[in-house]
Amino acid sequence: MANLSVYRTYRRNEEPANAADRLVAEEACAQALAGNPRSDPQPLQFVRDVLIGKYPDGATLESARARLLNWVLTFQQYTGAVMAKSVEDTAYYTFCRFIALNEVGGDPGTFGGSVDGYHRTNASRSSSAPMGCWPLPPMIRN
Repeated sequence: MANLSVYRTYRRNEEPANAADRLVAEEACAQALAGNPRSDPQPLQFVRDVLIGKYPDGATLESARARLLNWVLTFQQYTGAVMAKSVEDTAYYTFCRFIALNEVGGDPGTFGGSVDGYHRTNASRSSSAPMGCWPLPPMIRN
């Protein structure tokens, strides 16, 4: 969990994970193995395989596969909290280069931007979410 690069993966059914989630799980497993070179790799590889939908040979029964999928769904519910506590609630609170970058989903490694980029982002948001914060509703404009 600690090595996932995203809040969660989104596997919800018996289908194998999509390519993006598969890559996230494989990279997290590789990082965990690299960080623990003396550990037995099998448990981490097992977790990776179940997350991506590659079941062990003994899990051919429908009930075994259903239990493993339920475990995957539970695992996915915890990963967001682990990410928030390990990154945002610890590292972000001690790294105050610009506190506004420490918001959920922010990236303190990115500092500032251009005026043109600001206007492009606002134009994009205006077309993709016209009822968002801008333009202001008539009752607030006056």
